[in-house]
Amino acid sequence: MKYLYLIFFILYFTGLSAQTPELVTDRVYQSMDYLKHLKQEFGIADSLSKYERQINNELRFEDTEDRIIPIVFHVLHLGLEERVSEDKIAQQIDYLNQDFAGETIDTLYSEGGVIDRRNLERYAGRKANTQIQFCLPTETPSGLPTLGVNYIPTLIPEFTDFEAMKSIENGVLGWDSKRYLNIWVCNLPEGNAGFAQMPMGPELLDGIVIDFEYLEQIGEEGSIFNGGKTLTHLIGTYLGLYPLWGEDRCQDDYVSDTPIHNAPNHLVINGNHISTCSGYPTEMTNNFMDNTMDGNVSM
Repeated sequence: MKYLYLIFFILYFTGLSAQTPELVTDRVYQSMDYLKHLKQEFGIADSLSKYERQINNELRFEDTEDRIIPIVFHVLHLGLEERVSEDKIAQQIDYLNQDFAGETIDTLYSEGGVIDRRNLERYAGRKANTQIQFCLPTETPSGLPTLGVNYIPTLIPEFTDFEAMKSIENGVLGWDSKRYLNIWVCNLPEGNAGFAQMPMGPELLDGIVIDFEYLEQIGEEGSIFNGGKTLTHLIGTYLGLYPLWGEDRCQDDYVSDTPIHNAPNHLVINGNHISTCSGYPTEMTNNFMDNTMDGNVSM
């Protein structure tokens, strides 16, 4: 009888690990809500504004060597479904390096046929190699070998606040934020893709939180979020970029070569989508800092 139980468990867990992830159909970023939380709870508004003014005054465009940022993924999983594989994470790193090197080509897929992208061509020359690349670390903060993926079992079925996953009680503390980019992977409320901490936030909370499903979607045929662009967007925020609509509708992202967006765009958007904000500019729907499907963004 014990052999029958053993066979049952082997087949059960093999079946779980082989399941195709359920396709996600929507994506909402919570970074601006998290920013409001930090301003209220930690009073970072003045320090962030000072930092942004300093960056604006001192910004210089110079040819330099690539800056390589080690990323550690803290995967908080209740079961096998949430335990994102090392292969998916390796694919995500590859997509990040393509995106930040300016090597991504959008497909601009449309169920209705060809998308009119004439108005987007004016933005083509603004695509650039950021000279930022990413890797998985080979050493922990204490010098032990690592593959860069930190699997942490959890009893929490869904993380509903901004900090629980970053605590020793409910999740895991981040590694030294001066040496690593910490990314917490966990189950967030439905539709919440994740959030990133912008510069000047609390050091112990520094990093990015992403829902596990958006990593599981990578490479999955039929998924509109299979190109790893969710994390590309979140890292943009982590490095100081606002979404194209700013902190609220029709606000500024403080980048001079991007148009003002009235709100995030979702799913498939035509290439001549016009903003309802002042001046009615053509929105840059192929920008990673918008929210169109992964195949539509490339810069």
